[in-house]
Amino acid sequence: MKLNSKKLLLYLYPLAGEQRRASFDQIKLFLPDLTEAGRQSLIRLLATKEFIFTDDLTGKQRLTISSYGQTQLELDFPVLKMNRSTWQGQWSMLLFLQAPATDKNFRYLRTLVLSHRCLALKRGVYLYPGELPSTIRQTLQKTYRSAVMVVHFDEWKFGDEQIIIGQKASFKDTVAIYSGIGEELERLLTKLPNYKSLSRGQKQQINSIFDRLVIAMADDIGLLPNYFPHAPDGVALLNQFKQGIDLCLNFQ
Repeated sequence: MKLNSKKLLLYLYPLAGEQRRASFDQIKLFLPDLTEAGRQSLIRLLATKEFIFTDDLTGKQRLTISSYGQTQLELDFPVLKMNRSTWQGQWSMLLFLQAPATDKNFRYLRTLVLSHRCLALKRGVYLYPGELPSTIRQTLQKTYRSAVMVVHFDEWKFGDEQIIIGQKASFKDTVAIYSGIGEELERLLTKLPNYKSLSRGQKQQINSIFDRLVIAMADDIGLLPNYFPHAPDGVALLNQFKQGIDLCLNFQ
């Protein structure tokens, strides 16, 4: 999905298990680069795909994400679905062996596993927490028989996991991004007026924070709390953002 579709669905994603209904004022706030016609076109597209639906129960049309939309969003943002608080350290390891004729350099498979946020330990060796996604399993079965080996393990016999996994640059970069977003969000929420009194600069700041959060969450597999327990968490930041914006701007 494109960024605007992801932003809209993420804003509609259930907050603490409770269904969310958003007005067009809210959508306009988070999609400022689109014209009114562009926003209506996006809404129609997502409604056609049955990712969202509209209602006017209160006399004013509102948007709600559907179960199909939630499922698609969780595919694009694994961190939404993965509960790492109960994760016990089970890993799937992919070892690239002999490349098949259809993908002599493993380019397609490498792109596929990275798109599913597998962790690259070194060339041809990737880790994924828990069971591999079904898309990867199906692709291996169809195209990469005898070309790839998959091993499951839940215990490190040698090597420091906190160093090997927790100190990866991608993790530390995400922690830094989340920390910056969290600090900026705290400052923003303490001085927001009501929606009609928002300045252009405040609207831009809200949208900038949300954009950066969406992009960071797209690369987050949900392991950060295991290696950085005191660092900001993407899902927690998303919920804080939505709750704060709803409360400050009277979006109820």
